Amino acid sequence: MALIRLTAEKLKSRVAGDVESETAVDDVLEEIDRLHQIIEPLLFL
Repeated sequence: MALIRLTAEKLKSRVAGDVESETAVDDVLEEIDRLHQIIEPLLFL
């Protein structure tokens, strides 16, 4: 999960200036956060 987030953050710096791409990457980062919130408790079951 951390690698996916790192890749998305790296991509965000590459698309700086393109509002549509930045928005898409922000959406991906939000979804990564949501997945993390779902997966983290499951690891302790």
